[in-house]
Amino acid sequence: MNRKFRTVLCSALFLLAACSGSLPTTGAVHVVEDDVRPDGGIVLNPKGPSADSSPEELVEGFMRASSVGNSDDFVVARQYLTPEAAARWNPTASVRVFPDSESRKFSRTPTEAVRVSVKALGSLDAEGRYAASPVDSIISNEFTLMLNSEGQWRIAVLDDGISMPQSLFVSLYVKAPLYFLNLSNTSLVADIRWYPRQEVIAQLAKGLVKGPSPWLNPAVHSAIPLDLAVENVAVSVEDSVAKIDLSSSVASLSEGQRALIETQFFRTLTSTGLVQQVELTSGGAKLAAGSRLELPAYPYATAPLAALVDGVPAQIVDGKPKLLSQSDALKSMGLSDLAVSYSDQVQQAVALSNSGTQLQSLDFVNNRFTQITSGKKLIPPSYDSYSWVWTGESDSAGDFGVYNTTTGANTKMHLPEVANSHIRSVRVSREGSRMIVVYDREGATLACAVSIVRDGSGTPISLGDSIPIVQRLKDIVDVAWISESKFALIAKGVDQSTHGLYIAEVGGPSTHVTAIDGATELTGGRGRDSIVLLDQKGTLYEYLSGVWRVFAQGYKSPALPG
Repeated sequence: MNRKFRTVLCSALFLLAACSGSLPTTGAVHVVEDDVRPDGGIVLNPKGPSADSSPEELVEGFMRASSVGNSDDFVVARQYLTPEAAARWNPTASVRVFPDSESRKFSRTPTEAVRVSVKALGSLDAEGRYAASPVDSIISNEFTLMLNSEGQWRIAVLDDGISMPQSLFVSLYVKAPLYFLNLSNTSLVADIRWYPRQEVIAQLAKGLVKGPSPWLNPAVHSAIPLDLAVENVAVSVEDSVAKIDLSSSVASLSEGQRALIETQFFRTLTSTGLVQQVELTSGGAKLAAGSRLELPAYPYATAPLAALVDGVPAQIVDGKPKLLSQSDALKSMGLSDLAVSYSDQVQQAVALSNSGTQLQSLDFVNNRFTQITSGKKLIPPSYDSYSWVWTGESDSAGDFGVYNTTTGANTKMHLPEVANSHIRSVRVSREGSRMIVVYDREGATLACAVSIVRDGSGTPISLGDSIPIVQRLKDIVDVAWISESKFALIAKGVDQSTHGLYIAEVGGPSTHVTAIDGATELTGGRGRDSIVLLDQKGTLYEYLSGVWRVFAQGYKSPALPG
């Protein structure tokens, strides 16, 4: 530190100490709104520092300007910093999000830096990946100030990134999936990202080129060549058409690989609703159009809903049960936790029996029922789209048993993150590349998402790394995937004493949904974002487009594939 800077900084700290009696303890977030754009959007106009601002006023102004700094590439926000700090500061390193209901608290550190603290809701990293914060997490930013040559306070030392309330975050950032391919190229797998609204299309294109998130990477791949640099991706939008110019190496790829590349770009960019078509070029020459594939990202369930009626599996048709078997043997098994295979009709299923100590394979076509495995207390099974059934001991060493009901093959998977815990449930996503695990450890209910690595035939090989999800919910009773990235949960909120229905997302925050009292079980519905819910009285409800309706009564363990 040079002598002149050290002298000015000491003066700054002395003056901070002198005004300690008048430091504010809280501060609301203020966003300056300018005129309305012709397209209906709001122009957020950040303001520069005012003359003779106190250190706290300067920090407050900086936080306002930086929170909307994407609108001017943070030019105004940097006016609050010393030239050296402005050159070092990386505002896009992270976005720290806090609840709208929370006020920021100002204090000072032992070195007299200004500290601003607020409860955390979540954070966004430099690649647009959102992670919910654990309960009671705090965002704490420290700012060291100095007087410049004009006697005005400026920030000399600060953390990279910016902070903002949730309402501003969801206004300024767009949530959208990057679509990658499963290893057999038969389905798309969503990797949710958040990007600034004014540059979302360009950021999505570049994010797609960079590749999937590390936790998902083992289970997916991209047809986009690894040697395609992000800097070689040029994006423009005109008349709802996104034009993507890639490097010349793309033109030499096979027609099949170019079709997969076009599929990834088209599904990713049109998912925002901001563009309707995607045009790929290489070195200015248009690539072959119309070759993209219609790959599913969330296969819908075409089979009727199944459930248990007096312990016997049945299809529910027009609200009435149609028993899938007349076998007296089934009635004596004490079936629970029904899970059905992916088919047009319910032809095969699995269920726990004998108080959850046995897993039964139920072949309704041949009227054959076979015990697959047994244990002290098994995890309720999840039936994936490759005919593999996932279960294991509830009191777990981190091991899962995986059984193929078609071939009879079986294997074991290990997830060290859930070792020495009590596993409540596992749910494999419909495309088969991801799994949610809900487990209890040290008195807390936790949940994580993990990738499933498979070979070309769909056989599970291993599990990838896990990431924590829904860290602000507790006592999760049941969970089900309802789209390529969303899942529904019956759980308690942080400050709630009763269970409710929540919608969460791998890569997004959770929201509470007004639901039916006494909900005990749920399953994903037939379509995207639809839910089937069972209450304590055995009444089944369907949730679709924000509306609940009763469609059956007298059932247990509702099941659609997933």
